[in-house]
Amino acid sequence: MLINAVGVSSHIASTLKPGTRVILMGPTGTGLPVPENATVTVAGSHSAVTSTVDGAAMWRAAGNRIVFIGHFRDAERARAVQRAIEILTDQAIWVLDEGPALKLRRQQDACFVHGLDEFLQSCAEMDAPFAEWVSSTDQLILSDHPESMEIFRTMLSGDLKPYLKPGFNAIAAVNSPMQCMMKEVCAQCLCRHVDSVTGEPSRYVFSCFNQHQPLFELDFKNLLARQGQNSVQEKLSNAWLDYLIEGRQTEPAMQDAVSAWAHEVTHEPVDQDNHPAP
Repeated sequence: MLINAVGVSSHIASTLKPGTRVILMGPTGTGLPVPENATVTVAGSHSAVTSTVDGAAMWRAAGNRIVFIGHFRDAERARAVQRAIEILTDQAIWVLDEGPALKLRRQQDACFVHGLDEFLQSCAEMDAPFAEWVSSTDQLILSDHPESMEIFRTMLSGDLKPYLKPGFNAIAAVNSPMQCMMKEVCAQCLCRHVDSVTGEPSRYVFSCFNQHQPLFELDFKNLLARQGQNSVQEKLSNAWLDYLIEGRQTEPAMQDAVSAWAHEVTHEPVDQDNHPAP
C-alpha cells in the first residue's frame, strides 16, 4: 500500500510501527482505465507517480506501452522517484520548472528544463524525441495541480490537437475534498463539469465515485475553489497534530503559526463569481 504524505491522515499513518494492526476499508471509487495493446501516458507530479505505481502492472499485462511525463520543480524532487519510474515505464520525460537538468540513465528518456508551458509548446513546434508521446498516446492520465492540468487541456485542444491519434482519450485526477468511502452522501466532493464545446456548466459529479474524469469537461476554476474550502481547517489540524505527536511546538509558536495562516487566508483575493458548488 502506498500513502501520499499529504494531510492529517497520512501524518497519523507515518507514526505507525511494525506490528501495528491496521484495518483498511475498500476498495472504493473507480479503477484506472486498462486499454489493450496501446500507449498509456501518465503525466503530472507526485500524484502521477502514484497512478503509475498503481496501474503499471495491469497496463503491462494488457500489452500496453507506458510513458511517464513527470512535472517537478527541480531535479532533486524528480530524482527521488526516478529509479521507481524507470522500473515501471518504457519512457520517462522529465519536465522541470528550474535547472539544472536531471541526469538521465536511459537512452530513451529526456529532460526539459523550461517549465510545462514551454515544454508543451515545444512539442507542437519541434520534431524532437520528447514530443513523440503526442502522436503515440491512446490514453492520457493527468494528475497534477489544477493549473497545470488546465495548461495541458488548452494545448491538447489547440496546438497539439492536429497530432493526436483518432480515439485519443484524456482523463484527469480530481482531488476534491472529502472523497469518502460512503459514496454520494455528503456532496462535499461535487465537481462541476462544463460542455466541452460551449464552456457552459453542464452537470455536477461526485468525485468520490470516480476520481478520474474527462479532461475536456472539467471546470478547473470550480475545482480550485473546492480544494481551497478546507484550507484553514487542514492547516490547523496539521499544526495541532504536530503539537501532540512531535512535542516540538510551544504554545507561543502555535499562536504565531495560526496568526500567520489566518492573515494569509483573510488577505487572499476572492472571486465572487467562482464560489464552490453548494
